[in-house]
Amino acid sequence: MAYKVARCAKPEDLTRIFQEFFIDNPMLPWKLVRSGDNELGKVVVENTSIKLALGWNAITSYRKGINFHLGEKYSGGAWPGISSMKMVRQDWGSGTVAWPADLYFIAEDDYFILTVRNVGNNRCHNYGGGSTIGVGKGYAGFDGKWAAADWFDNNVGLYGIFLGGKKRHYGGQYVNNWYMDNGSGHWQAAGGGSPELLPPIAGVWNISSDYGEGVHPPYDVEKFVFKQSATTVFLPCLMGKRNNGWRPAMDIPYLRLCSMALVGPGDIVEYQGQRWRIIPRNNYQDANIGFALLESTPAI
Repeated sequence: MAYKVARCAKPEDLTRIFQEFFIDNPMLPWKLVRSGDNELGKVVVENTSIKLALGWNAITSYRKGINFHLGEKYSGGAWPGISSMKMVRQDWGSGTVAWPADLYFIAEDDYFILTVRNVGNNRCHNYGGGSTIGVGKGYAGFDGKWAAADWFDNNVGLYGIFLGGKKRHYGGQYVNNWYMDNGSGHWQAAGGGSPELLPPIAGVWNISSDYGEGVHPPYDVEKFVFKQSATTVFLPCLMGKRNNGWRPAMDIPYLRLCSMALVGPGDIVEYQGQRWRIIPRNNYQDANIGFALLESTPAI
C-alpha cells in the first residue's frame, strides 16, 4: 500500500504534493500523467490496467474547492485531457474544507483515493476510484470501475457524499458517484439510472427520499461497534440494484464501511488476518462513519 499524509498550505501546492507522492511510490500502476508547472493546482493520474483516469483541479478563483474529473484514459490536449469524461464540480463555501488542509493519499493496484481534511474542524472531502467485481445473482463474473467525490455547492446549499446518496437537484444534474461496466464505454450514475444503481451509503435523511438512496443507512453502520471489547465491525461496500428492496450487484472488495467511534484517520486494524487502513469521510449532518482500505502490502 502507498500511504502519505501531507499538509497543503494553498491550492497551488497540490501539484507539488502529488509529485512527491509519486516519487516516493514509483512501483504503483497509477502514474502521474499531468502535473505541469504552468498548471499549478491541476493533476491527472491514470491506471491503464483498469482503464481509469482521475483528475483534480484546485480552484483558485472566487470559488473554493477541488473540481474532480474522471474518465477511461488520459489523451492529452486541453485540460484535463481525459476521454469519456465526467466532472464533479465543487464550491466548498464556509465551514467545509479550507486551506491549509491535510491530504491523505492511499493507493493500491486497484484503487486511488485522496482525502482532503480541514485541520480546523476535521471535516473532509473524499475523491477517488478503482475496480469492482460482480456479486449476486445475474452479476457474478462481471467487473467494472467506479469513481466518486464528495460534492458540495454552497451557493444552493446542496451536497452529495462520496459513494453515497445525494440530494437531487434540477432533475439530477449534480451527480457525484459513477460506475462503468468494463467494455461498455458508458458511465452510469450511482443513485440514478434505469434500473437504478444504488451507491453503498444512503443519504443523510432517509434511504428512499430525494436526499439519497443507498444500500447501508449511515446510522446503521455507526452502530456496528462493540465498545466493551474495542471491536469495530466492517460492512461490505456494495452497490445494489432495486428488486422489491435491493439486491447486491457490484462489490468494492478492498473497501469497507465502519464506525469511527473507536478508530481514527490513518489507524491500522488487523481484521481476520488482514491489515486495513482507516480513512475518514465527510460526515456533514451525518453519522460518524468512515472507510477501511485493504493493504495487500504494508505501507512504507
